Amino acid sequence: MQRFFKFEWEAIAGLVAAVIALVMHFLHVVEVDVLLVIAVVLFSLFFIRDLRREPLMEQMRDSLRKTENGVIDIQSALSPPDTILIGPQQLRAESERFARQAQGEMLWFHVCLLMFKPQVLFDALLRPAIENPKVTSIQFVLDHN
Repeated sequence: MQRFFKFEWEAIAGLVAAVIALVMHFLHVVEVDVLLVIAVVLFSLFFIRDLRREPLMEQMRDSLRKTENGVIDIQSALSPPDTILIGPQQLRAESERFARQAQGEMLWFHVCLLMFKPQVLFDALLRPAIENPKVTSIQFVLDHN
């Protein structure tokens, strides 16, 4: 029942009136002058409908503006995070970036050396660290298992 009341009855009534007027004109029941009068009445009904909606649209615009300003205030009050989590999609790119920007000694903890066996993974993860002139040594701390 609620869906029934959500319809825009003015628009539906206008369309029905326009269709009826066109059918009556094609049947030569109504003259062109009557069609022009019906068209003007329909345009005025649509114009009145839009005028009734104007205050609601202004309220929505003001509410949206307040919400936007509130979000901006919240964003400006937030401090940047100390740690940024990366997901699986960015892991390879971030590992490569880290290896290229590393300096000094690199320690790799609990790394399975078999993961470097595929050339693609070796090139993506370990080669940037090996080729980085700022990295002085790479040490692997392995699990005894």
